[in-house]
Amino acid sequence: MSMAYTGRRSKNKVDISVVTPCYNEEDNVELCASDFRNIMRNQLPGVTYEHIFVDNNSSDATFSKLSVIAKKDKKIKVIRNSKNVGSFYNMWIGMQHCSGSYVVPLLPADQQDPPTQIPIMYKALIKNDALIAYGVIKKREEKFLLRKARELYYYLINKLSDSDIPRNSGEFLIADARVVDSVLATNDHNPYIRGLFALTNVKSIPIPYTKVKRERGKSKESFFTLFNAAVNGFISTSILLPRVILISGFGISLTAVLMSLFNLVSFILNGNTNTQSGVPTLLISLFFFSGVQLLFLGIATEYIQAIYKQIRPIPKSFIVSKINFT
Repeated sequence: MSMAYTGRRSKNKVDISVVTPCYNEEDNVELCASDFRNIMRNQLPGVTYEHIFVDNNSSDATFSKLSVIAKKDKKIKVIRNSKNVGSFYNMWIGMQHCSGSYVVPLLPADQQDPPTQIPIMYKALIKNDALIAYGVIKKREEKFLLRKARELYYYLINKLSDSDIPRNSGEFLIADARVVDSVLATNDHNPYIRGLFALTNVKSIPIPYTKVKRERGKSKESFFTLFNAAVNGFISTSILLPRVILISGFGISLTAVLMSLFNLVSFILNGNTNTQSGVPTLLISLFFFSGVQLLFLGIATEYIQAIYKQIRPIPKSFIVSKINFT
Protein backbone atom coordinates (compact mmCIF):
# COMPACT_ATOMS: atom_id res chain seq x y z
CA MET A 1 0.00 0.00 0.00
CA SER A 2 1.35 3.41 -0.95
CA MET A 3 -1.05 5.50 1.12
CA ALA A 4 -0.16 6.76 4.58
CA TYR A 5 -1.50 4.85 7.54
CA THR A 6 -4.40 6.74 9.12
CA GLY A 7 -5.24 4.47 12.04
CA ARG A 8 -6.99 1.20 12.91
CA ARG A 9 -10.71 0.70 12.51
CA SER A 10 -12.53 2.45 15.34
CA LYS A 11 -13.91 -0.80 16.75
CA ASN A 12 -11.88 -3.97 17.12
CA LYS A 13 -13.90 -6.90 15.80
CA VAL A 14 -11.92 -9.89 17.09
CA ASP A 15 -9.59 -10.68 19.96
CA ILE A 16 -6.54 -11.80 17.96
CA SER A 17 -5.40 -11.05 14.42
CA VAL A 18 -2.71 -13.32 12.97
CA VAL A 19 -0.78 -12.42 9.81
CA THR A 20 0.79 -15.05 7.55
CA PRO A 21 2.83 -13.48 4.73
CA CYS A 22 3.45 -15.97 1.97
CA TYR A 23 5.20 -16.30 -1.37
CA ASN A 24 5.05 -19.58 -3.32
CA GLU A 25 3.87 -21.55 -0.30
CA GLU A 26 1.38 -23.86 -2.04
CA ASP A 27 2.70 -26.79 -0.02
CA ASN A 28 2.10 -25.11 3.33
CA VAL A 29 -0.89 -22.73 3.39
CA GLU A 30 -3.62 -25.36 3.79
CA LEU A 31 -1.87 -27.10 6.69
CA CYS A 32 -0.99 -23.77 8.32
CA ALA A 33 -4.62 -22.65 8.26
CA SER A 34 -5.98 -25.96 9.57
CA ASP A 35 -3.32 -26.34 12.27
CA PHE A 36 -3.91 -22.85 13.63
CA ARG A 37 -7.69 -23.36 13.49
CA ASN A 38 -7.37 -26.50 15.62
CA ILE A 39 -4.99 -24.81 18.06
CA MET A 40 -7.38 -21.91 18.64
CA ARG A 41 -10.35 -24.27 18.97
CA ASN A 42 -8.59 -26.48 21.54
CA GLN A 43 -6.43 -24.03 23.50
CA LEU A 44 -8.34 -20.73 23.27
CA PRO A 45 -11.93 -21.81 22.65
CA GLY A 46 -13.49 -18.57 23.89
CA VAL A 47 -11.16 -16.25 21.97
CA THR A 48 -12.22 -14.87 18.59
CA TYR A 49 -9.63 -14.50 15.83
CA GLU A 50 -8.93 -13.79 12.19
CA HIS A 51 -6.13 -15.35 10.17
CA ILE A 52 -4.91 -13.03 7.41
CA PHE A 53 -2.85 -14.48 4.58
CA VAL A 54 -1.00 -11.89 2.48
CA ASP A 55 0.06 -13.39 -0.83
CA ASN A 56 3.13 -11.64 -2.24
CA ASN A 57 2.07 -12.20 -5.86
CA SER A 58 3.02 -15.88 -5.84
CA SER A 59 3.72 -17.59 -9.15
CA ASP A 60 2.43 -20.99 -8.01
CA ALA A 61 -0.97 -22.16 -6.74
CA THR A 62 -0.74 -20.39 -3.38
CA PHE A 63 -3.50 -17.85 -4.06
CA SER A 64 -5.89 -20.33 -5.62
CA LYS A 65 -5.52 -22.63 -2.61
CA LEU A 66 -6.07 -19.72 -0.24
CA SER A 67 -9.21 -18.76 -2.16
CA VAL A 68 -10.65 -22.24 -1.64
CA ILE A 69 -9.76 -22.22 2.07
CA ALA A 70 -11.31 -18.78 2.59
CA LYS A 71 -14.61 -19.84 0.98
CA LYS A 72 -14.94 -22.60 3.58
CA ASP A 73 -13.82 -20.54 6.59
CA LYS A 74 -14.73 -16.86 7.01
CA LYS A 75 -12.04 -16.49 9.67
CA ILE A 76 -9.49 -16.92 6.90
CA LYS A 77 -8.93 -13.63 5.07
CA VAL A 78 -6.76 -13.23 2.00
CA ILE A 79 -4.93 -10.29 0.42
CA ARG A 80 -3.06 -10.52 -2.88
CA ASN A 81 -0.43 -7.93 -3.82
CA SER A 82 0.12 -6.69 -7.36
CA LYS A 83 3.84 -7.44 -7.03
CA ASN A 84 6.38 -8.91 -4.64
CA VAL A 85 7.12 -6.26 -2.02
CA GLY A 86 9.45 -8.31 0.19
CA SER A 87 8.66 -10.16 3.38
CA PHE A 88 8.77 -7.20 5.79
CA TYR A 89 6.48 -4.90 3.83
CA ASN A 90 4.20 -7.86 3.18
CA MET A 91 3.78 -8.20 6.96
CA TRP A 92 3.22 -4.45 7.12
CA ILE A 93 0.29 -4.70 4.70
CA GLY A 94 -1.17 -7.50 6.78
CA MET A 95 -0.92 -5.45 9.97
CA GLN A 96 -2.69 -2.55 8.28
CA HIS A 97 -5.71 -4.79 7.75
CA CYS A 98 -5.88 -6.32 11.22
CA SER A 99 -8.98 -5.64 13.32
CA GLY A 100 -7.94 -7.51 16.46
CA SER A 101 -7.29 -6.21 19.95
CA TYR A 102 -4.01 -8.13 19.77
CA VAL A 103 -1.89 -8.74 16.68
CA VAL A 104 0.63 -11.42 15.67
CA PRO A 105 2.66 -9.83 12.82
CA LEU A 106 4.12 -13.13 11.68
CA LEU A 107 2.98 -16.72 11.70
CA PRO A 108 5.09 -18.25 8.90
CA ALA A 109 3.31 -20.53 6.47
CA ASP A 110 5.99 -23.19 6.97
CA GLN A 111 5.35 -23.06 10.75
CA GLN A 112 9.04 -22.90 11.65
CA ASP A 113 7.82 -20.55 14.35
CA PRO A 114 5.27 -22.99 15.81
CA PRO A 115 1.66 -21.75 16.11
CA THR A 116 1.33 -23.66 19.38
CA GLN A 117 3.29 -20.80 20.95
CA ILE A 118 0.62 -18.20 20.15
CA PRO A 119 -1.80 -19.25 22.94
CA ILE A 120 1.16 -19.37 25.33
CA MET A 121 2.24 -15.84 24.38
CA TYR A 122 -1.34 -14.56 24.53
CA LYS A 123 -1.96 -15.96 28.02
CA ALA A 124 1.39 -14.64 29.28
CA LEU A 125 0.57 -11.20 27.87
CA ILE A 126 -2.77 -11.05 29.66
CA LYS A 127 -1.45 -12.51 32.91
CA ASN A 128 1.49 -10.08 33.16
CA ASP A 129 -0.43 -7.02 31.98
CA ALA A 130 2.19 -6.43 29.29
CA LEU A 131 1.84 -4.90 25.83
CA ILE A 132 4.18 -7.25 23.92
CA ALA A 133 5.04 -10.91 24.39
CA TYR A 134 7.83 -11.90 22.02
CA GLY A 135 9.30 -15.26 21.14
CA VAL A 136 12.95 -15.85 22.00
CA ILE A 137 14.65 -18.65 20.10
CA LYS A 138 16.44 -20.89 22.60
CA LYS A 139 17.19 -23.55 20.03
CA ARG A 140 17.33 -23.26 16.26
CA GLU A 141 17.31 -26.36 14.08
CA GLU A 142 19.57 -25.09 11.27
CA LYS A 143 23.15 -25.27 10.06
CA PHE A 144 25.88 -24.41 12.57
CA LEU A 145 27.52 -21.58 10.59
CA LEU A 146 24.21 -19.86 9.81
CA ARG A 147 23.14 -20.12 13.43
CA LYS A 148 26.40 -18.57 14.65
CA ALA A 149 26.18 -15.81 12.05
CA ARG A 150 22.69 -14.94 13.29
CA GLU A 151 23.88 -14.88 16.90
CA LEU A 152 26.73 -12.50 16.00
CA TYR A 153 24.33 -10.26 14.08
CA TYR A 154 21.84 -10.09 16.97
CA TYR A 155 24.70 -9.24 19.33
CA LEU A 156 26.03 -6.43 17.13
CA ILE A 157 22.68 -4.85 16.36
CA ASN A 158 21.75 -4.87 20.04
CA LYS A 159 25.02 -3.14 20.92
CA LEU A 160 24.72 -0.52 18.17
CA SER A 161 21.01 0.21 18.53
CA ASP A 162 19.74 3.07 20.65
CA SER A 163 17.07 0.76 22.10
CA ASP A 164 17.13 -2.75 23.54
CA ILE A 165 16.38 -5.20 20.71
CA PRO A 166 15.99 -8.63 22.32
CA ARG A 167 18.56 -11.11 21.07
CA ASN A 168 17.34 -14.15 19.13
CA SER A 169 13.91 -12.63 18.63
CA GLY A 170 12.08 -11.54 15.50
CA GLU A 171 8.59 -10.73 14.29
CA PHE A 172 7.09 -13.78 15.98
CA LEU A 173 5.35 -11.93 18.79
CA ILE A 174 1.94 -10.78 19.95
CA ALA A 175 1.31 -7.10 20.64
CA ASP A 176 -1.48 -4.88 21.87
CA ALA A 177 -3.24 -3.10 19.00
CA ARG A 178 -2.13 0.27 20.37
CA VAL A 179 1.50 -0.76 19.96
CA VAL A 180 0.82 -1.88 16.40
CA ASP A 181 -0.83 1.48 15.68
CA SER A 182 2.24 3.34 16.92
CA VAL A 183 4.47 1.21 14.66
CA LEU A 184 2.27 1.66 11.59
CA ALA A 185 2.05 5.41 12.19
CA THR A 186 5.73 5.73 11.23
CA ASN A 187 4.72 5.05 7.60
CA ASP A 188 8.09 3.41 7.02
CA HIS A 189 8.60 2.45 3.37
CA ASN A 190 11.23 -0.16 4.22
CA PRO A 191 10.28 -1.32 7.72
CA TYR A 192 12.50 -3.35 10.00
CA ILE A 193 9.56 -4.54 12.04
CA ARG A 194 11.27 -6.15 15.03
CA GLY A 195 13.33 -2.97 15.49
CA LEU A 196 10.26 -0.74 15.32
CA PHE A 197 8.49 -2.80 17.98
CA ALA A 198 11.60 -2.57 20.18
CA LEU A 199 11.69 1.21 19.71
CA THR A 200 8.25 1.55 21.30
CA ASN A 201 9.92 0.67 24.64
CA VAL A 202 6.68 -0.66 26.15
CA LYS A 203 6.44 -3.38 28.78
CA SER A 204 7.43 -6.66 27.11
CA ILE A 205 7.95 -10.23 28.23
CA PRO A 206 10.08 -12.96 26.57
CA ILE A 207 8.69 -16.41 25.75
CA PRO A 208 11.34 -19.05 24.88
CA TYR A 209 10.70 -21.57 22.11
CA THR A 210 12.43 -23.82 19.56
CA LYS A 211 12.48 -22.80 15.91
CA VAL A 212 12.01 -25.99 13.93
CA LYS A 213 13.16 -27.08 10.49
CA ARG A 214 11.10 -26.40 7.40
CA GLU A 215 9.35 -29.62 6.43
CA ARG A 216 7.74 -28.71 3.08
CA GLY A 217 8.73 -26.42 0.24
CA LYS A 218 11.87 -24.34 -0.13
CA SER A 219 12.96 -21.35 1.92
CA LYS A 220 12.76 -18.00 0.11
CA GLU A 221 15.66 -16.62 2.16
CA SER A 222 18.74 -16.33 -0.04
CA PHE A 223 22.07 -14.85 1.02
CA PHE A 224 21.14 -11.55 -0.60
CA THR A 225 17.75 -11.27 1.10
CA LEU A 226 19.32 -12.06 4.48
CA PHE A 227 22.11 -9.55 3.84
CA ASN A 228 19.63 -6.88 2.77
CA ALA A 229 17.54 -7.48 5.90
CA ALA A 230 20.67 -7.29 8.08
CA VAL A 231 21.79 -3.98 6.55
CA ASN A 232 18.27 -2.56 6.84
CA GLY A 233 18.25 -3.55 10.50
CA PHE A 234 21.44 -1.60 11.19
CA ILE A 235 20.31 1.44 9.24
CA SER A 236 16.79 1.49 10.71
CA THR A 237 17.63 1.10 14.39
CA SER A 238 21.13 2.42 14.97
CA ILE A 239 22.24 5.99 15.59
CA LEU A 240 25.45 4.71 17.13
CA LEU A 241 26.92 3.34 13.90
CA PRO A 242 27.64 6.79 12.39
CA ARG A 243 29.22 7.79 15.70
CA VAL A 244 31.41 4.67 15.64
CA ILE A 245 32.50 5.69 12.14
CA LEU A 246 33.24 9.24 13.31
CA ILE A 247 35.26 8.07 16.31
CA SER A 248 37.11 5.50 14.19
CA GLY A 249 37.96 8.12 11.59
CA PHE A 250 39.27 10.44 14.28
CA GLY A 251 41.31 7.65 15.86
CA ILE A 252 42.83 6.58 12.53
CA SER A 253 43.68 10.19 11.65
CA LEU A 254 45.26 10.74 15.05
CA THR A 255 47.28 7.53 14.65
CA ALA A 256 48.52 8.70 11.26
CA VAL A 257 49.60 12.07 12.71
CA LEU A 258 51.43 10.39 15.60
CA MET A 259 53.18 8.00 13.21
CA SER A 260 54.28 10.94 11.06
CA LEU A 261 55.68 12.75 14.09
CA PHE A 262 57.45 9.57 15.20
CA ASN A 263 59.06 9.13 11.77
CA LEU A 264 60.10 12.79 11.72
CA VAL A 265 61.72 12.57 15.15
CA SER A 266 63.39 9.28 14.18
CA PHE A 267 64.79 10.86 11.03
CA ILE A 268 66.14 13.85 12.95
CA LEU A 269 67.74 11.73 15.66
CA ASN A 270 69.02 8.84 13.56
CA GLY A 271 69.50 10.52 10.22
CA ASN A 272 68.00 7.54 8.38
CA THR A 273 67.99 8.30 4.65
CA ASN A 274 67.12 4.82 3.37
CA THR A 275 64.11 5.63 1.20
CA GLN A 276 63.35 1.96 0.54
CA SER A 277 62.88 0.88 4.15
CA GLY A 278 59.41 2.37 4.51
CA VAL A 279 57.93 1.21 1.19
CA PRO A 280 56.20 -1.96 2.53
CA THR A 281 54.74 0.03 5.43
CA LEU A 282 53.45 2.68 3.03
CA LEU A 283 51.85 0.07 0.77
CA ILE A 284 50.18 -1.72 3.68
CA SER A 285 48.96 1.60 5.09
CA LEU A 286 47.65 2.64 1.68
CA PHE A 287 45.59 -0.52 1.23
CA PHE A 288 44.37 -0.41 4.84
CA PHE A 289 43.20 3.18 4.80
CA SER A 290 41.69 2.78 1.33
CA GLY A 291 39.66 -0.17 2.59
CA VAL A 292 38.54 1.77 5.67
CA GLN A 293 37.47 4.70 3.51
CA LEU A 294 35.47 2.47 1.18
CA LEU A 295 33.81 0.75 4.15
CA PHE A 296 32.78 4.03 5.74
CA LEU A 297 31.70 5.45 2.40
CA GLY A 298 29.54 2.37 1.81
CA ILE A 299 27.86 2.71 5.21
CA ALA A 300 27.20 6.42 4.60
CA THR A 301 25.75 5.54 1.19
CA GLU A 302 23.36 3.05 2.79
CA TYR A 303 22.03 5.79 5.07
CA ILE A 304 21.63 8.18 2.14
CA GLN A 305 19.86 5.51 0.10
CA ALA A 306 17.47 4.78 2.98
CA ILE A 307 16.63 8.50 3.20
CA TYR A 308 16.18 8.68 -0.57
CA LYS A 309 13.77 5.75 -0.60
CA GLN A 310 11.75 7.32 2.21
CA ILE A 311 11.37 10.77 0.63
CA ARG A 312 11.11 9.63 -3.00
CA PRO A 313 9.67 6.10 -3.04
CA ILE A 314 9.02 4.09 -6.16
CA PRO A 315 5.41 3.18 -7.04
CA LYS A 316 4.18 0.78 -4.40
CA SER A 317 2.29 -2.44 -4.77
CA PHE A 318 -1.48 -2.25 -4.65
CA ILE A 319 -3.98 -4.88 -3.60
CA VAL A 320 -5.51 -6.75 -6.51
CA SER A 321 -7.75 -9.12 -4.50
CA LYS A 322 -9.27 -9.24 -1.03
CA ILE A 323 -11.32 -12.11 0.33
CA ASN A 324 -13.59 -12.11 3.43
CA PHE A 325 -12.98 -8.42 4.23
CA THR A 326 -16.07 -6.31 4.73
